[in-house]
Amino acid sequence: MNKKKFDSHEGKHKQSFFSLFPFVLLILVFLGGCVNYDVGIDFQSQHGGKIVQRIELKEQLIDLSPEAAREWLTSIESRSQQLQGKSELISPRELLITIPFSNGQELADKFNRLFNPNSQSISQLSQVKQPAIEQLYAELSLHQGNLLLVERERLSLAFDLRAFNLLSLEENNAIVDPKAIANLQLNLNTRWGAKSLSSQDSLTPRILDRGHQLVWQLEPGKINRIEVVFWVPSILGIGAVVIVLLIILGFYIKYRTFPGTVPSASAFSSQE
Repeated sequence: MNKKKFDSHEGKHKQSFFSLFPFVLLILVFLGGCVNYDVGIDFQSQHGGKIVQRIELKEQLIDLSPEAAREWLTSIESRSQQLQGKSELISPRELLITIPFSNGQELADKFNRLFNPNSQSISQLSQVKQPAIEQLYAELSLHQGNLLLVERERLSLAFDLRAFNLLSLEENNAIVDPKAIANLQLNLNTRWGAKSLSSQDSLTPRILDRGHQLVWQLEPGKINRIEVVFWVPSILGIGAVVIVLLIILGFYIKYRTFPGTVPSASAFSSQE
């Protein structure tokens, strides 16, 4: 392969490229859309949910570089297990990872540890004009507001996928489009539906299942931003209201059925 193709990515960028993705060159030369990578966030209640990853490598990639592909899936599986995740090898080329979380804070913590282990800020990374290939970062923040019976969740995500531009090579005046390398999606599933907040640089999702599922098609080669708001029932708030109502109902039934159980003031004065 002609070294002139990598003249703009010498030094550290070039070294990172070969050390982290040894099979990427095969992807570029022979394949298109060779990796399906779906990330799902299932947030059904205030105190329960899961992060789901599904990685599917196309059969052509397995045939060309089976060891590299297997090592990549193993590394993803290892990182997920460190976050108490479970893995299921659906086939030699498809891996399903499930990572549970018990609240919104744990969701943000596990998501960022999974996709941003060095705690790099997306705003800081955006100042880097030529990100290294390892800077495929994602950052999640969650702002919660409790309104007694329900909890308002505002989810903000940013995916720095500009490093895919480093994989766009020119050969015979033909350019490999970063979008042809991988199919990247984010799915959000909620109990009561969700609403995407539109802004100048945010992605617009597909709305499925009457708003209960939003699907964003991520764009390789750029920073992708997502803003979404949804509501979940507040278990503590609902429980507190139920307890108060049961107490009031108990007093009502007791003193309506046995009105004489409450001694009057005149009864005490007559005894004296």
